[in-house]
Amino acid sequence: MNAPSPFLILALPRSRTAWISKFLTYGEWHCGHEQLRYMRSIEDVISWHGMGEIGTAETAAAPHWRLALALFPDLNIITIRRDRREVLDSFARMGIGGEAPGTMLERLDRKLDQIERRGPNVTAIDYHELDSESGAKRLWESTLPYPFDREWYSLLAPLNIQLSLPHLLRYYSAHESQIVRFAAVAKETTKVLIREAAQARRYLH
Repeated sequence: MNAPSPFLILALPRSRTAWISKFLTYGEWHCGHEQLRYMRSIEDVISWHGMGEIGTAETAAAPHWRLALALFPDLNIITIRRDRREVLDSFARMGIGGEAPGTMLERLDRKLDQIERRGPNVTAIDYHELDSESGAKRLWESTLPYPFDREWYSLLAPLNIQLSLPHLLRYYSAHESQIVRFAAVAKETTKVLIREAAQARRYLH
């Protein structure tokens, strides 16, 4: 797919989203990473989309997929699927354990299942596909309007690019009240947009 639509990549944590953001930042296009954490209003989200030639890789945005598509019907959604057990093992190696991560991952994984079942034209890519050029090429062709650049891929393929998880957790902790407030706004806005869409369908019929 080579349509130049803004794209949203959704994945569990520890699924190479930081690497993906670098890989898909190419030409005139920019791929952000964990942009949701900076959003404080629906206007912020709309402004992001309005930039054009933009995409983002997110690990916490799956619960808001209906809002994203209601606001931007042209949005191109890609899921990166990694086994939860692998993610938990990765967390454990970083000293993060307990019941909370498992509960969070299960909830997010179910949302990814839901998106793939109900979202229009969602592209699902297995995490381990990204270990190969063919898998990276499929991701590229699902998001960017450029011919696949094998040299760019070869440059980035061996790099281990990661966001500092402790830093991310500190950010979420410091901005918890703002993030929770925006999540509530997003939830209510989603309900309103879904209700309006249903009313419009009834009117047309």
